[in-house]
Amino acid sequence: MKTKLLLLLLLANFSFYAQTNLVPNGDFESWSSSTPTNWFRSFSGFVSESNVAQSGSSSTKMRITGSANYINSAYFQAQAGKTYRVTVYHRVASGTLTNIELSLYHKPSTFKSELVKKDDAIFSSTTWRKLEFEYTTTVTEEIEVDIWATGVTNSEILLDNVSVVDINEPVYTSIPDVNFESKLIAEGLDSGSPDGKVLTANIAAVISLDLENSNIADLTGIQDFLALDNLFIRKNKLTTIDLSKNTKLTYLNISENQLTSLNINANILLEDLDCQENNLTSLNVSSNTKLKNLNVDDNQLISLNISNNTALESLYCSINKIANLNVDNNIALLELSSSNNLLTSLNVSKNIYLRSLVFTNNQISTINVSNNTVLNELMFHNNKIKTIDISNNPELIYLIASSNELKSIDISKNPQISELVCDKNQLTYLNLKNGNNTNFDLFYSSFKDNPNLTCIVVDDVAYSNANWAGLKDATASYSTACTLGLETSVFDKVALYPNPTRGDVTITNLSLSKATVYNSVGQLVKSFTLDIANTNNTISLSGLPKGIYYVYLINQDAASAKKVIVE
Repeated sequence: MKTKLLLLLLLANFSFYAQTNLVPNGDFESWSSSTPTNWFRSFSGFVSESNVAQSGSSSTKMRITGSANYINSAYFQAQAGKTYRVTVYHRVASGTLTNIELSLYHKPSTFKSELVKKDDAIFSSTTWRKLEFEYTTTVTEEIEVDIWATGVTNSEILLDNVSVVDINEPVYTSIPDVNFESKLIAEGLDSGSPDGKVLTANIAAVISLDLENSNIADLTGIQDFLALDNLFIRKNKLTTIDLSKNTKLTYLNISENQLTSLNINANILLEDLDCQENNLTSLNVSSNTKLKNLNVDDNQLISLNISNNTALESLYCSINKIANLNVDNNIALLELSSSNNLLTSLNVSKNIYLRSLVFTNNQISTINVSNNTVLNELMFHNNKIKTIDISNNPELIYLIASSNELKSIDISKNPQISELVCDKNQLTYLNLKNGNNTNFDLFYSSFKDNPNLTCIVVDDVAYSNANWAGLKDATASYSTACTLGLETSVFDKVALYPNPTRGDVTITNLSLSKATVYNSVGQLVKSFTLDIANTNNTISLSGLPKGIYYVYLINQDAASAKKVIVE
């Protein structure tokens, strides 16, 4: 048996102030013995409480025991001239039903008399069906609801949420958070002082709602903003949120809250989602195929599957615990920021439209950006990158490569670069000769803490000495032509022949991943990707003018230069 306290607790959780239901205990939440309170059954009938409910916690189960199978409510007063909507939900519990009748009765004299009825002969055992009609009273009088059912003997039907409501009575939405309601009052969507509710008609058509920094801890009531397209609720105190009814949302900013989970499966129109600075441990965006911009920075994510989000243009997932990130399906991606994670690799070869790539503070040892020809920004501070080839990135403006294991950097093919930070590496060769050295931002750029770097190739030595003296180590000097570093022991047995040459040069006795060729003034003239599984490789210097060249050999984390003469 349910107590009144339980009923009150259930009602307190409802977010919707329904129109007043005139039917006593129409939701069958209160029971006396084996009968719902304020309801009556036929003398030969049998009813029982069921925990299968259309809403709430219980419903009435009525068994077919004969020809008269019905229950009726206690009498209640209906007002003259009002139109009422009469409703019942039904569902088959067992057996076969043939008909259900919903009717209103009054008692003009000794016996009660039927006022109006409606039948339904369609039944379901899996979903609740609604039987409903409207009735306009002519006099003020006491009436009751009767529900009749017929079918095969011992069949059972579930009944729930019987209601008679005035169709013209205002409908309210519950807003239990006083700060939420205060904001709605300030926005002109409510009036007076906060009273825990707002007229549903006032919010149903709202398209955009800005609740930033409003100290809101409970967003109950948001479900009735059915037309909402844009929701901005940054900087509040939300720990949970239910947006399952807000299916028209295209923009959602719920950053800087305290969410541990976020379900957006129903928000399939969503294009922009910003949920940074929460406590999310997982996020499912597989249903959000229209998503263009996703920001999940500063959460507790250990993985992020964006394989279905092929329209994605920007992804910010820094400051998480992500160990693997696959962006192969995200061809439209323009911006990718995945700093401060646990990444050991990152493949961006298919992201040909990428303009910004940032993955600082990870454990990545290799990165190939040769396909990212429109890249403007490349930042990978504090990784384990050993080599970087940016010769195919002519639009590069920012290169932040400090605290890695780089042996060489060549920006001769990057005339747009204005900021280069490559301190704290193992550089032996740095070519800055891109024809536009005056474009450098002197405040941020730095080439320091590379103790093996003794010569830096530049456009103009006098200009560099005058403007860049503090950007390098004291042991390094600027020059318009530098040799490409000292040969290390791993290259002692390498042979290049013929030398001098008129075309092909064979490189033997060492596995190499790459070879780049520079002229005597430090300009990159050729680049080759070699078979690292082969200790014999051939490169072609055909077409080069006669003169001295330096073939820069790269063997994983080691590098050296060999002088070759072209005749």
